[in-house]
Amino acid sequence: MAKLKFFIRSKQSSGSSSLHVRINRPALGISWWVNTNIIVDVAAWTKAQVSAKALARYYDTDEGKEVQELTSAVDDVIKSLLAQKVLTCNEDKCKLETAISNVVNAKGIKAKEEAERRKAEARKAKAEEERKRLCVVANYYDDFMRRITCGELRQGRDAAKYRAASVQVWQTFGLHLRGYLSKRHCKGITFAEINKSFADGFTNYLEGLGLMLSTRNTQVNCFRRLCGSAAEDEYNTNLISLKVWHSHEERDSDKRAEIAMSDEEIDKLYNMKLEGQQEQVRDMWCLGYFCAQRVSDFSRLTKDNFKRTANGIDVITLRQQKTGRELVIPILDSRVFALGQKYNFIFPKVNRELLNRLIKVVGKELSKDVPSLREWCRTVLTVKEKRKEESFVEMTRRVEAGGKLTGEEAKRYRRMREYAMEHESGEGMLYRRDSSGVVIRQRWELITCHTSRRSAVTGMYDSGLFDMRDIMSVSGHSTLRNAERYIRRDIVKQAESVAAKAKAKQVKMKRKEA
Repeated sequence: MAKLKFFIRSKQSSGSSSLHVRINRPALGISWWVNTNIIVDVAAWTKAQVSAKALARYYDTDEGKEVQELTSAVDDVIKSLLAQKVLTCNEDKCKLETAISNVVNAKGIKAKEEAERRKAEARKAKAEEERKRLCVVANYYDDFMRRITCGELRQGRDAAKYRAASVQVWQTFGLHLRGYLSKRHCKGITFAEINKSFADGFTNYLEGLGLMLSTRNTQVNCFRRLCGSAAEDEYNTNLISLKVWHSHEERDSDKRAEIAMSDEEIDKLYNMKLEGQQEQVRDMWCLGYFCAQRVSDFSRLTKDNFKRTANGIDVITLRQQKTGRELVIPILDSRVFALGQKYNFIFPKVNRELLNRLIKVVGKELSKDVPSLREWCRTVLTVKEKRKEESFVEMTRRVEAGGKLTGEEAKRYRRMREYAMEHESGEGMLYRRDSSGVVIRQRWELITCHTSRRSAVTGMYDSGLFDMRDIMSVSGHSTLRNAERYIRRDIVKQAESVAAKAKAKQVKMKRKEA
């Protein structure tokens, strides 16, 4: 039987169309045009029908090869069905169409399966590539930051979003991480390569930056948590990386001095005659003291935060920005209302940096009338202060050697020199030291926005009127340990308090004996 011929039954001259085949068997009463559903480019197919050479050239193309394969398969099916005498009447046309469809679609199904297989392999390869990429510490950190910033990754048992303060801590860690990796020339290090030597090197790097122990501990804890998060995400299978990070217990000598102001000092501060920004900063600091909150919370207070309970108790309600805790704080000092009325409860907007800078200026002025603020306290220098002192020492050396300073350097040097002379720092140093070589600062220099909160907690404790649960309900501390860290009692007062309690006990015992 001769090879069947395939035709385009459409009159269109471009675009795509399907091929048809003619089955003509007069003896059986069969005369069919059957759509094969083999799709061809009309122009290319028409051109190929001009001659045998043209058809051969068409069959050399990608489309032609597929069309030749399909038409040959359809030809074989039709001839087979005719030979088996399956097609004997017009009613059998559907059998032929089904058989042709199976043949044509079989290749499509196979091609689809092959395409799916290739896609699956591509996805697997891409996933493996992504896994290898995220096994690199720096890459995983970048992805970690992206997820905690957008809320995709959460923390704790309650799956809470990372708060802005936490994100900022992680951003700072990222700076130290990249600095260390760059210095160690191991930007591509993976979690599998982390060992004790690497962890100790990170600690040494932080020490070399002059960071305080508390800051170093925070950075080390971040690295430990990063390794743990990577393990949870199955990018870190190195158990050693989870065990090599160690925080160090802080001693008082490792910490920057943190003072608490007495009730008398705060009364003097509140009653100072001030103007402009200094007055606003003082007032906001006092507002923070009266409600025992962080600057991130007391700086957001509005009239809506001031309420009165059903029993007639005036309170401040707020949600702490750092912890998310809902607080109802009883107003224990009527001066809160005086401040509210002063500003019509539209309190001045002051940021942390401005407050920390100007409250020291105010404190210095206050110290002229409050001798306790001129007392010296042992402390440590921040990285910024260390660099400032190093700059002062270096410029002093240049000046003494006959060198010249630039205009801006001369201004900074003059200000630092005035500070050193005022504080009698001595020996060419910017900051004063005691006989043991430890940095000492006057109490007014240690006042910050957080001193207000610390003073409030200490004042409540010293009053003897409140237990720690009462204090924590006001401050919003969730653990006793954290709350106790805010209490700054003078060791002499502590000794006197213990002695007074012991004396009271002795008096009580004598009364019983009598």
